[in-house]
Amino acid sequence: MDGGGWAGLVGRWDAQQARYLPRREDRFQLICDLVEHESPRPPRILDLCAGPGSLSARLLERLPEASVVAIDFDPAHIELGRRLLGERVDWYELDLRRPRWDEQFAADSFDAVVSATAIHWFTAEEIVSLYRSLARLLAPHGLFANADHMPIGTSRLEAISEDLLQRWQDEQLAGAEDYARYREALRTEPALSAQVETGDKLLGERHPGSTLPIGFHTAALRVAGFAEAGEVWRHLSDAVLVALR
Repeated sequence: MDGGGWAGLVGRWDAQQARYLPRREDRFQLICDLVEHESPRPPRILDLCAGPGSLSARLLERLPEASVVAIDFDPAHIELGRRLLGERVDWYELDLRRPRWDEQFAADSFDAVVSATAIHWFTAEEIVSLYRSLARLLAPHGLFANADHMPIGTSRLEAISEDLLQRWQDEQLAGAEDYARYREALRTEPALSAQVETGDKLLGERHPGSTLPIGFHTAALRVAGFAEAGEVWRHLSDAVLVALR
């Protein structure tokens, strides 16, 4: 498959994700704004649970001089990201739920850490441990930005938000490619089929997730050693959370 073919698969990933996540591109662009505003030049960026590199690609488009390290534990997405982004991104196949994953990197290695729609798959204990690791990896005054499912914290408002989101997703996905069909497309690509099988097994073993309220995350980040943390964007139960080292 040529470069256009790999770009086409990543485009399908982006398209089906946008059917689950309202204003997905707005989230990415806000994270790019934050990194550009707060980081030195050239910035050292860590992209957590990077998938095939959608956020990394946008950061490099905005900040072409940046050095980007991307971490994921799905070998199919890592291979797809490598095929598309080449040497512009340094890829690591790591499970962030495992102890001492961060020992791959020295303290203060990064000016910014970013993530999108992934940390809600972790347990509360895993999130607390992750935030401690990020506090070690970020340089002083470094920035962590995460776009994810983080409800306001009141049960009635959360229920209303989830209902509205489900209605929107049903409309967007009607007759369109969903995650399962996208994954099947990867499986039929000979250069990716073995990695997809391995990745599907890993994804099937993951925790069902813990969509914790924004207050849990801000408190955990402060305990981990961040100077401040807060919400800078919201749509229903989704938010962009920013923490400063």
